[in-house]
Amino acid sequence: MALLKKATAIVNKEFGLDEKLANAIIEASDEVMYYCCTATVTFDFIDLTRHFWITSLFTLFFFFLVGVLFKNSYTPSFQIGSG
Repeated sequence: MALLKKATAIVNKEFGLDEKLANAIIEASDEVMYYCCTATVTFDFIDLTRHFWITSLFTLFFFFLVGVLFKNSYTPSFQIGSG
């Protein structure tokens, strides 16, 4: 949307839009495109990293808790390598 606003400001500047207003729209559009692109990439990377660590730690804690609570009480229904 910011790119569209910038393009229309440039075109309308040639057709009589006030130059000060057109430059303000162009500058604001550039800022929006810059901050939107950089913030999204940074947020996605941080969010994915945080999600990975939280999920991994929760899984490890869950297996540790199951191992402590049900020590030697879980018997698998199959044997590995029984051929």
